[in-house]
Amino acid sequence: MINISKMKKTLSILILEDNQSDVELMLYELKKTGFDFHYSVVVTEKEYRKALSENINIILADYQLPNFDAPAALTILKESSLDIPFIVISGSVRDETGVEMIKNGATDYLLKDRLSRLGIAVRNSLDQHALKLHLRKTEKHYRTLIDGTRDAIFSLSPDGVFLSLNKAFEEMTGWMASEWIGKNFLTLIHPDERMIAKEKFIQGIAGVNIPSTEYRIATSSNVYIYVEVLTTYLKVKNKIEMVIGIARDTTERKKAEKQLAELFKYNETIIDHSPIGIITYNEAGDVKTANDAVINMIGGTREALMKQNFRKMDSWKKSNLLKKAEESLRTHQEQIFESHLTTSFGRELW
Repeated sequence: MINISKMKKTLSILILEDNQSDVELMLYELKKTGFDFHYSVVVTEKEYRKALSENINIILADYQLPNFDAPAALTILKESSLDIPFIVISGSVRDETGVEMIKNGATDYLLKDRLSRLGIAVRNSLDQHALKLHLRKTEKHYRTLIDGTRDAIFSLSPDGVFLSLNKAFEEMTGWMASEWIGKNFLTLIHPDERMIAKEKFIQGIAGVNIPSTEYRIATSSNVYIYVEVLTTYLKVKNKIEMVIGIARDTTERKKAEKQLAELFKYNETIIDHSPIGIITYNEAGDVKTANDAVINMIGGTREALMKQNFRKMDSWKKSNLLKKAEESLRTHQEQIFESHLTTSFGRELW
């Protein structure tokens, strides 16, 4: 489990606040949570710019100061290219404003009358930041893996248009990948094999398991080469969103299949090891997946959780979660909000 809030012995905190009483209350809540830290307090833009450094672990910013504010501070942080968790703290910020700050890059926002949650918010922000850094590192690793392999790895839209191609495709065919992005893959296939390729593609989209298939594909020198193609179909809410495949020499079969398996297990591994509780449901309301963190959070068992349906849960109805979920399903838009509920396993959560 990635947990930067536990990894770092002493945190360096930058506080943007002009009210000393509020500063003292923040420090009290952080100490109560068990953090070991040192801090600096700034009030003006000049002080803030001077204090920014890569050594800062987290920023706590009052939304409105006499001559400065959190939105401006967040903009300066983004322009500095420093990647530091940023929590907005305000006495009266509206939910819409807080959500907008998060969309613009803030990690979280708190009202001053709820500072008892500051320690938890800081810990969660640090964990989210650690997860984000891990994702970047892993994505870079897999990009290196994909570009470093001798096998062509590609992705297609549900209508067969190339979305991405790695460097091995260029070495294999002599084409530039950019020449094929946006074009249908069938035009690359030998004319004698296009019909069977089209049929297999349609069958795959329909859910039929398609074994690896050998085709001849055109190179930039007008010579056809034989490749064996293995594809998999990426579903989101039971709808095909993308087709991902490998075109490879038969002798590279086992190595390529392993690489593809690692590629598709990547997101699942990240989610399973995330310190943040993640649970997914289908549109009917049934639980599809749940990681260990959410099991620990709600206080129940995996077996009991996997039998639940959010449309039938009193905790969802009472906490407004059901209304938000239905609105998100109807509008296909992300919902970000804070909720207080008691789980069906008796645990109280924010």
